[in-house]
Amino acid sequence: MSLKLSYNGEDIIDYNPIDNQWWITGFNPEYKDVAAGELTVIFTVDFTGRESMYYDFIK
Repeated sequence: MSLKLSYNGEDIIDYNPIDNQWWITGFNPEYKDVAAGELTVIFTVDFTGRESMYYDFIK
């Protein structure tokens, strides 16, 4: 699982842990009072070896 958050085209959070995660969040104290519409987020979830979980997820 990974998380990348951008503000005005600049990555302000880029979290890609080596160990498996069940939940991730990010916080950058340098960016306060930013409207959600000004942010772009990309999440990845790896379902390798858990194909049935993937199909349940997309339902």
